[in-house]
Amino acid sequence: MGGDGSVLDDELRWDRRFDRLIVVAPYVILAAAAGFALAQPVVSWQDRVVMPSLTAAAVVWLWIGFPSVTVAAARPWWLWMVYFAGLIALETALVLRSEFYVVFLATAFMRAFLVLPTMAAFAVALVSSLVIYTLPGGLPPARPGCR
Repeated sequence: MGGDGSVLDDELRWDRRFDRLIVVAPYVILAAAAGFALAQPVVSWQDRVVMPSLTAAAVVWLWIGFPSVTVAAARPWWLWMVYFAGLIALETALVLRSEFYVVFLATAFMRAFLVLPTMAAFAVALVSSLVIYTLPGGLPPARPGCR
């Protein structure tokens, strides 16, 4: 310590920085993933339209759902489950377009354990993990004759 602040002041400063990180990190991760995904030479013109649209929808969803840590702390857990269901749905749609968006799924983990009860946070982590480990290569093709 520099002598002009107490341990409590240092802890409060750290908490404020961490709160800012939790709010800002998903946007930075999403922007980086979108940049890498769209920079690929094999991206079709449909993906060049759909990926930015889904990315914009994810930005809006992030902003509506988690504008600040103080707002986040005041919401009931069931409303958070709606938020995380929408977030994971958007993340899944993005991962199906490009595997670069897999890193964006980490935002669900990061935020779930901050705002949800433990079991609900583990449920979000489970669903996010299923998406991370099953979808980056795309959905398997349907076999003829299978329903």
